[in-house]
Amino acid sequence: MIMNKIETEQKFTYMSIEPYTGRISVDGNYALYDCVKCNSTGRVCARIKRSNTDDTCYDCKGRGYLRDKLYTSKQVDAQFKRYERQEKKRVETANTNSEINALRSIKKKVRDGLRNIERIRIAKVSDFIGSVGERIERDVTLTFTHGFEGFYGMTWINSMVDADGNVIVYKGGNRLGQKGDTFTIKGTVKEHAVYKKIKQTVINRPKRVAQ
Repeated sequence: MIMNKIETEQKFTYMSIEPYTGRISVDGNYALYDCVKCNSTGRVCARIKRSNTDDTCYDCKGRGYLRDKLYTSKQVDAQFKRYERQEKKRVETANTNSEINALRSIKKKVRDGLRNIERIRIAKVSDFIGSVGERIERDVTLTFTHGFEGFYGMTWINSMVDADGNVIVYKGGNRLGQKGDTFTIKGTVKEHAVYKKIKQTVINRPKRVAQ
């Protein structure tokens, strides 16, 4: 009579290279460990149990033991390969993000550098216009506009430059247009100011002249 030979296959815990040799479940799929919390009784004494619960050990769920899934050597090999793929992807993503951040940093430095160059150029060209209290009229290009809520409502900062490169600023309740708009402006010189080494003619009561 020929009998089938049943070979016991080695089992491993997750991502382990050493076969598991301890206690296992009846079906052979789980490694079993004594529960230290309840001393393998499945119950905990009153002094350490949680309030509003029975005395069932919450670590082992009353079984008296803990368990870990066991895997075949083929399954463990697949776990290591999956981990290697995930780690490779993580490293690639980290390197890509590092390169992106480096390029963003370079872009910011270039942008800041160009702004500084433009600021230096304007500072050398810009000069005061008229005298305080004088009504002036200039053809200008709106280079900057920004609004913010204040105590008296919305306040707008409008910065303009005329054909000679002189900076004219109006700060008040009106937005004079969109950045890049070109128009003729009339206004009364409120003061002559210097901001970031740039001479500015500050005006009030501005009026756009129809062209």
